[in-house]
Amino acid sequence: MLLNIPPILTDVVVILALAIPVILVLHKMRLPSIVGFLLTGVIAGPYVLKLVTSQEHIDILAEIGVILLLFTIGMEFSLPNLIRIRKAVFVAGSLQLILTTVVFALITYFGTIDYWPIAIFYGFLSTLSSTAIVLKLLQMRGEMGSPHGQIILAILIFQDIAVVPMMLVMPILAGLADNVLQEVFLMIAKTAAVLAFLVLISKFVLKPFLNLIVMTKSKELFISTIVVICFSVAYLTSLAGLSLALGAFLAGLVMSESDYSHDATSYILPFKEIFTSIFFISIGMLMDIHFLWYNLVEILLLTLMSVVVQAFLAFWAVKALKVTAKTAIMVGLSICQIGEFAFILAKSGTDIGLMPIELYQYFLSTSVLSMAIAPILIMNSKHIAHFLIYKLPKPKMVSNWAAKRVRLPEFLQEFKDKNLEDHIVIIGFGYNGKTIAKAAYLSNIPFIIIETDPKKVKKDSLYRKNILFGDAMNEEVQHQVHFEKARIVVITITDIEIVKVLTHKIKYYNPEVGILVRNKRAKDIAAIEKAGADVVVTDELETNLELFTQALQYYYLPQSEVYSLISKIKEELSEE
Repeated sequence: MLLNIPPILTDVVVILALAIPVILVLHKMRLPSIVGFLLTGVIAGPYVLKLVTSQEHIDILAEIGVILLLFTIGMEFSLPNLIRIRKAVFVAGSLQLILTTVVFALITYFGTIDYWPIAIFYGFLSTLSSTAIVLKLLQMRGEMGSPHGQIILAILIFQDIAVVPMMLVMPILAGLADNVLQEVFLMIAKTAAVLAFLVLISKFVLKPFLNLIVMTKSKELFISTIVVICFSVAYLTSLAGLSLALGAFLAGLVMSESDYSHDATSYILPFKEIFTSIFFISIGMLMDIHFLWYNLVEILLLTLMSVVVQAFLAFWAVKALKVTAKTAIMVGLSICQIGEFAFILAKSGTDIGLMPIELYQYFLSTSVLSMAIAPILIMNSKHIAHFLIYKLPKPKMVSNWAAKRVRLPEFLQEFKDKNLEDHIVIIGFGYNGKTIAKAAYLSNIPFIIIETDPKKVKKDSLYRKNILFGDAMNEEVQHQVHFEKARIVVITITDIEIVKVLTHKIKYYNPEVGILVRNKRAKDIAAIEKAGADVVVTDELETNLELFTQALQYYYLPQSEVYSLISKIKEELSEE
């Protein structure tokens, strides 16, 4: 007897199975996986193989992917950092929005449709970059904390906020709005209420509640709590008329102020990866391959024009922050695509008659193509910037201006100075870990501690800023402590299997790092050293050898003979 298999299960299996060979082929061609997911969507979509039967379900999964992506981005950031880059949010963000809207509205009006409401609406669509693609690539490349990464995040935040007033203006452009001022006032009031509510909840409810959850040491309960926080805040903001994605970002910001944000990120990451993959596939499904083929030359030219103009306008918006030309070019190349929120606006505009069907298909084709080339531009933005500044022939005055070095703005300099480098990573904050931390503190050596016991994290106020709550086995936690830049890693935990795996991973990140391991049993020394440890100190062995050394002093043996005997004892014990 055949069981009734839900269509959504079939669709997910089919699209992910198809994505595997597509991404493998593109990997051989050194193209990013995001392009593979977009291409998978084109192949599986309604215009090619028609493999998907429940597009609505796929769209829901894609929305979950965007929510989880923005949630993890919010947790990587923090409210103090957001306040620090407020200048970039309001100056670069507003300039990028205004310049792009005006220029693309003029191009649309004089180039295609001489009707201002449609032209202005297309200008709105052109301002919105792909938060999902850009932030995912910045995460992968570890560039969220770089100056250009901070400016990109600031502009994307402003764009996400701007989506709300754009949606309110749409009925006005279509001639459908009654009381515009009332709707704008309500939106501002709701936004302020949501923000005030989140601040209060974070301060008086979330922190003690999370402490209570973590004390149970139940991983399942912790993960469930984090997911509920993410989706409940997103749902709350949607009730207030804001986007789900913006709500998820705010939820991440709230979580970032807790001691458990890095551990939460590590648990959410696997879910985020699979759902964001489905999101990119769903975008690929929108492209009508037949329309693209019959209008290929026009669409390619429109895509090229769109990318170049967006990058050019973003460059000048960023230059208002008085950053280098290189930073401004890298930002411009990173946000010169049309993003996921533009698809939502475009669909709404089509539904209310603000966007003709033919223009909608041109928009979809150019948007998907711009998203497909976005990873290539972002990954090579540094090289392209170098070529434009130093290699491309241009007047001497322009060359000197482009190559001019300027002081990094203070709000970006502060963030850059906080990056860890040449530091000690201490895994475990028991007696041994505290001793190492105290020695590093008194010696003014930078250090960071990884600890899983919330009581130890809360109890120690002296090193509170240096303690990262989380499991050292989690990749997100490993990323946050920067093993690749550390000089020494001290492992004080006692689980021999975890110690061996950790040692191997740390050497993978940084082959030059010195790894010191504290261990209880002498018989484990050889296995730990084989995994990559440079020094293994055993509790029972070192205690006994110290007693033996003191005893030999009564026999007046030469120091060299004592050291020889101790080395021999260590060697024999490690072979037992």
